[in-house]
Amino acid sequence: MQARCNGCGEIKHDCESAIDRTQEIARSLLLCSECMAEHIEEVAKLEEAKKGK
Repeated sequence: MQARCNGCGEIKHDCESAIDRTQEIARSLLLCSECMAEHIEEVAKLEEAKKGK
């Protein structure tokens, strides 16, 4: 889907919906494939940090 990416702010053709779990409130994001990969890494790091507590 063509949309403005919430990660890089550019209009891209490969935007997909993602759930932002980095905030207290889960919200929907549109991210291009590059930003989506970074987002998935961030979420994985957060999940690991929560497990480590």
